[in-house]
Order: sequence, then C-alpha cells, then structure tokens
Amino acid sequence: MQDVYIVGSEFSFTWIASENRYGSKYNFINGGNQQNLLRKLNLKNKNRITKSTVIPIWNSNSGTVILDDKTQENLTAGLLKGNNGKITDLWGEQIKFCLGAINRKLFKNGKIYSVKLAKEQCSDFFEINKGMKFKHSTTTTEACEEFIKNKTKNDIVLCSAELLKKFKINIVKLDVSNPFNYTVFFGVNRYPRKYNPKISLGCFIMDLQGKNELPLEFISHWTDITKTKKIIDSKNIISTIPKIIFILRYEDSKALLLIEMQKDDNLNDPWIDVSGDSNIKLIGQVGLLNNSFSHETAELIRNFKVNKRRNVIFYGRQICEGKEIKQNYFWICPALKISVHGFEPEIVKKCAQLQVDRLNDFRKDGKEFPRDAFDVLVAYDKNNKTLKLSSDSVPDLK
Repeated sequence: MQDVYIVGSEFSFTWIASENRYGSKYNFINGGNQQNLLRKLNLKNKNRITKSTVIPIWNSNSGTVILDDKTQENLTAGLLKGNNGKITDLWGEQIKFCLGAINRKLFKNGKIYSVKLAKEQCSDFFEINKGMKFKHSTTTTEACEEFIKNKTKNDIVLCSAELLKKFKINIVKLDVSNPFNYTVFFGVNRYPRKYNPKISLGCFIMDLQGKNELPLEFISHWTDITKTKKIIDSKNIISTIPKIIFILRYEDSKALLLIEMQKDDNLNDPWIDVSGDSNIKLIGQVGLLNNSFSHETAELIRNFKVNKRRNVIFYGRQICEGKEIKQNYFWICPALKISVHGFEPEIVKKCAQLQVDRLNDFRKDGKEFPRDAFDVLVAYDKNNKTLKLSSDSVPDLK
C-alpha cells in the first residue's frame, strides 16, 4: 500500500480531500500541521519527506502566508517556487464544518468544541452564537474526544460529518461554514495514481510597481506568451491560453506568480525567460499537473449552492488578530475558466483583469468562444463592473 503524507489523521479535512481525490487504497500518514510538514519537505538531509504528500495551503475564509515560527522563512513561497519538491497536483475542495450535539436545539450559554480555524471558516456562525464559549483543540479528532469527555446538553462540536459518525455524535446541521468555504490542496513529490501530466506550472518573481501594480515588463511578457502560434491557431482559446492561478506578495515590494499552461511535449521546460535587463525573474517549471487547476476550480465554484449562476465570484475575508492581519481572496469566472487566488484583493483583481482583457482582445479579433464566455466578454466590454473589475469593485462576503 502506497504511503501518502497528509496534515492530520483519519477523517481530518485533508484526509477526506485526499481520499476523495485518490481513493481509499493508500496509507495516509499524519505528517503534523502545515508548518511542520512544510519544514520536513524543505529539509536538505536524509530526513526530508520524498514520498507523496498532500498539504493545504490556502482557504477562502481563513489562513495566511505560512512562515516558519523560528526563522520566519516564507514556507508558502518556498512551496510555490518548487523548493519543497515538484508540485504534482493542485485542486480545490469544498470544506464543510458539520454541527454535532446531544440535543438538536442550540443554547446560547454552551460551549463550542473545534479547531481554531473553525472560528475563521465558520465566522458567520460564531457571530450568531457569540454567547457560546469556544474550546479549541489542535485537531478535530481531539475536539470530538473533548466534547464526549466534557459534554453537556448545551455543548456542540464542529468537525467533518465522518468524524461525527465515527464518534456517534448526532448531526444537527450538515454545514455551518461561511459561503464559498473551500481549501486549495497541493500534491508534492509523487502523484499517487496514474500520472500523465498535461499542464505545466511556471513561477515568476517580480517587482511590483507602486503598491499593487504588475510591472509593465511582465504585462508585455504576458502578451508575448499568449500570442504563440499554438494559441492563435487554437480552436479553444480558453483552454489553451496560460492562466495566472496564484499571486503572493513576496518580501515588501515583490510578487510571486504561479501560472499554468498546456505542456509542450517537445520541451522539458516550456517557460520562456524575460529577455533583457528586467525586474522579473523566471524560476522556471515548478510542477506538472494531470488537469488544469483553473478549469477544475471554475467547475467547483459553479456547483456551489450559493453561486446562483453568477458570472463571477470575487470573495474573501480579512481577520485581525492583534497586529496580525489574515486575509485570503479569490476571483473566479466559471465561463472564462479563470481562477486567481491570493492574499490581497487588489493584486488578485489586477491578475484577473489582465487575463480577461487578453481574452477580450481575442474576441475582438474574431476568435470563436463558447456562448456563455462570449456573452460574458461582451458585457464586460461595455461595463467592467459586470465582472467586478472596476476600480471600486470589492469582494463579496455572501
């Protein structure tokens, strides 16, 4: 049975996501929390994990850039740069915190047992029930064990439905998470199943202009890599054109971009360096995927019940903990198969706009698009607010 290292143990959200992705014929090993697992992946000695690994890096309602608490090394950036091993998978998974209790009626003076992330990913629920005392545990399994040990008729526990069934706790509500609560998981080192990659991941580091503007050199380079003969001749521009999928502020004035594009069978590394004296550095190919992350995430969002067939979802949360600000945002247009994820709304929006503008240029040049994508681009051409890309567009919270 093949080993796969994950965050958490059986019935953790990473365990569930990994089993949903790969099936149950694997030995899922608890590698510790995110920080510890990233550290183990980043070791330069024989103790480094080289087997298949699944690690959650980004969530639409919670979390921040992962730093090593000892060295303050940016572990998230290290993963995106390929320092922790080749990225072999990348996908989004809807995360549902279920509510378990003795009684089906909730009381305002009881306790809530769960992990710290529940306060962020279920913040709307916590606001409604702010009279209840929060008892946090390291894992959801520990939360269930503490709930059973200390439970009263007023107490509740938030975790996966699978854990509630395992501990024989009544399921009162199947999902109390915030809207659009999903996590992006990275597969590193080895792909557990049949590996036939079609998508290449490239990484760029660049100096931002001003506070959050992409440099003109990169915009020019982006135009160049989106007008190759393969793309121009393609009968499906939306699938062929490269996609910016992650942007992370790197140091104070730099940005790290993770971009996907179709793999070139004739090249080991299809990414072209920026020529000349430039403030842009190409890291190169940092991973290979079986499937397009942008396409899969667009379909994930399309199937959310709260979507209501919106043309675009620009969503995110900001949480202040003392001096620390945690924030994650995404901009996704299902019709255009664009999915940008990041940690600051304006930078995410800029990356989305760059891609939409390029597709709109192709439409104006007479390239064919699916009807839903064509209609979205025509509406955008008349008013960029239709895709929440105007200067005053802000993320939704519902």
